[in-house]
Amino acid sequence: MSVKTYSLKKDANIYLSKNFKINEFACLDGSDTVLIADTLVVLLQGIRDHFAASVTINSGYRTAARNAAVGGSKTSQHLLGTAADITVKGVPHIEVAQYAEHLLGKSGGIGLYNTFVHVDVRAARSRWDQRSGKQVVVGGWPGYEAAQVVIDPAPAPAVPVRVLCRCGDLLAAMEGIRLNGAIYAPVRQLGEALGYSVEWKEEEQKVIVK
Repeated sequence: MSVKTYSLKKDANIYLSKNFKINEFACLDGSDTVLIADTLVVLLQGIRDHFAASVTINSGYRTAARNAAVGGSKTSQHLLGTAADITVKGVPHIEVAQYAEHLLGKSGGIGLYNTFVHVDVRAARSRWDQRSGKQVVVGGWPGYEAAQVVIDPAPAPAVPVRVLCRCGDLLAAMEGIRLNGAIYAPVRQLGEALGYSVEWKEEEQKVIVK
């Protein structure tokens, strides 16, 4: 896990992922410094993509002064830039906690509150319920079941895919396939068209792109 330091004044509108900008993680006291863990961004984007709904970060990074003012723990993950208190539009908090459980597994922190869900990317595992106003340690938030993936019975075998540079020149043309409403291009041809080398590790069933 990597935690990076940003400047709210200089970096506020920089996107860290498809849907999250630096200013969303800023301390609510207006401090310029913003600490953000890259794995936290990945976690939040995963939640955003799954529910296909906007994620509001009620509290991200906190300075020590802000953390003390809101009664946060002296060891709060917010101080490290590794935590966020979130709400997902139209989604019950318990469902958010359950999906976060699915993503984090044996690590990270998940706390369920009346008005938000706390998630963090610490190495250890911690789960709690604070909806009563008192923190109660729980075993976890089970209940998420991955939706069954339905494969198109007859995906189109020859969908033309063209790779263009920013100037509009054609870099490569290849055949892709249409599957579940999306078009996929072959990794090797696409990677090599973009200047990468692509290697298939048979024993690991893994694609290496360099």
